[in-house]
Amino acid sequence: MWKKGIKFEEKCISKLRELGFQHISKTPISGDYGADIEAYFNKMKCVFQCKNHEKRQGVRAVQEILGAKTIYEAKKCVVISSSGFTKNAYTLAKANSILLLKADDLFKSEDIKTLLDDTFIDVENANIITHDYNIIEEFYKIKEKIGHIPTLSELDKTLRYKINKVYGGYTIFINEIGERLKRSAPTREIIKEEYIRIRTLLRKVPTANDIKANTHLPYNQFHTYPLTKLQKECGDIPNCDRSVTNVDLINEYLDLEKKLGHKPNGQDIDKYGKHGSHLYIRRFGSLKKFYSLPEISAKELLKEPLNKKEIVAFYLMLRFIFNRQQIPLTYGNIKKLSCGEYKPFPISAIEYKYKNFGDFCMLLENNESVKELENNFNKLINNFIRNTDL
Repeated sequence: MWKKGIKFEEKCISKLRELGFQHISKTPISGDYGADIEAYFNKMKCVFQCKNHEKRQGVRAVQEILGAKTIYEAKKCVVISSSGFTKNAYTLAKANSILLLKADDLFKSEDIKTLLDDTFIDVENANIITHDYNIIEEFYKIKEKIGHIPTLSELDKTLRYKINKVYGGYTIFINEIGERLKRSAPTREIIKEEYIRIRTLLRKVPTANDIKANTHLPYNQFHTYPLTKLQKECGDIPNCDRSVTNVDLINEYLDLEKKLGHKPNGQDIDKYGKHGSHLYIRRFGSLKKFYSLPEISAKELLKEPLNKKEIVAFYLMLRFIFNRQQIPLTYGNIKKLSCGEYKPFPISAIEYKYKNFGDFCMLLENNESVKELENNFNKLINNFIRNTDL
């Protein structure tokens, strides 16, 4: 990227002088009418516009230099851009004999004739479209029949295919023939027709992501018509209304985990699951909350869930081990314990049985039976350590 503004213009002036241009002058900074540089070559007056921007220049730059051509009575108009030009800019420039020069091409050029040749337009790189007049004629027949510019859904399937193949899209086609699409919001009937078309195409009840990927309408238009209501009115049963319980979703997730060999994320659920991740979010608040459920958060070493007494006994053993290693027995440290993919003491079991870890610790401190159990356990282990030879 060349230096901004004036320095870029000065660099262009220096190169033009090197190429043999004479009587080179800069136009006023304000009120330049679309030209930055005036110059002569063999008594032929040329005007140049210098664009030093990160984005490619579009038709506006060409329109500006066209206005300057009349004001300055120039024979040749040139736009110099450090970032190149859009396809539409090349189309308009070609129609009006405007030269579009990339800055790199200008600064590397050693031949003035090449620069002044009208064919010096990068047609190949610009990918200028060759019009198919049969398509255009069909389009205008439909327009005349319905009295307005047809939307994509109002064209027949064959014409839509031709437009997409030749022009690369309906919006591009409309721009190329100089028309403008009317951006009025589609009616509910049109949205229904589009939904049914997508359902027929995919052969299933489409999700929001399916609609977004396959619709010809702007996707935000579907926001005016709630998807659940749309599905019901089109005779479908929305995911959220199907007789699926939370237990069904949990079991479905666990079955999917066995099938994939790892804990499925949201994308896995959408791709391989019977129900999309949006249903899990709707039921459980978020996927994070779903993953934190005791049934999901960790696999236990025991086949049967731990009961309250087993939880206390396991916790006391952990406290003994942590005390011997002088490691604080905190919520975070317990949570870090793992044996591969298994949790020897899932912290979620405490939260599930006792509401939270703080209440559980308070219960242990105030329970005499627990204190007695801990004392006996500590004595047993210490006696074993002192009196047993291994």
